[in-house]
Amino acid sequence: MQIKLNKISKTYQNAGQKHRILNNINVEINKGEVIALVGPSGSGKTTLLNLISGIDEPDSGEVLIIDESNHLNINAMSDEQKTLFRRHSIGFIFQFFNLIPTLTVLENIQFPLELCDKLDQNTNDDISFLLQRLLIDNKRHEYPECLSGGEQQRVAIARAIIHQPHILLADEPTGNLDDETGQQVMDILLELTKEHQMTMLIVTHNQDVADRADRILSLKNGFLTEKLS
Repeated sequence: MQIKLNKISKTYQNAGQKHRILNNINVEINKGEVIALVGPSGSGKTTLLNLISGIDEPDSGEVLIIDESNHLNINAMSDEQKTLFRRHSIGFIFQFFNLIPTLTVLENIQFPLELCDKLDQNTNDDISFLLQRLLIDNKRHEYPECLSGGEQQRVAIARAIIHQPHILLADEPTGNLDDETGQQVMDILLELTKEHQMTMLIVTHNQDVADRADRILSLKNGFLTEKLS
């Protein structure tokens, strides 16, 4: 799916003062592209992901999701429509993994399939294949607290892509990992993203991670610019 942001602005209230965090943002992200989103802390990177997913709403402008048969305006959707869109079309990966601690590895990965009513023998086979590929098949019955940081992030990747979303939003996915583990996680993430032709936005402060994207977008003082190599 292609993502198009058209004149997006967002303002927050803080101590009675208005702060414009996004100022007339315009950008097109093509289907299958991997985009790194960089910028100082507090510059609005996570806010931008939330706007694309419909978790938050802009003050003005449009968030458009476009493919061959659909032209969706996220802002025009009802809350229920946004929930269903996220459930079926978007995968999320977070810095702190956000696994459900009371569920096993297998159950965490099955969860989005259950929400989409897609859990059957075929998808269970897909899970087994993915666990083997991510080298965590022997952890399927473990709980998150028993896993290393790198193993938890691998589970989070599996959970994010098992329902075959069109868009993957990754917020500092290597930020809580050491350099070597972070490199391994990025290798897996980029490989799977390209294989499944997902469009991915990855928020990062790590220049090495950003350099592996197709394009780098920089967000600063409310403005979005493309960094040229």
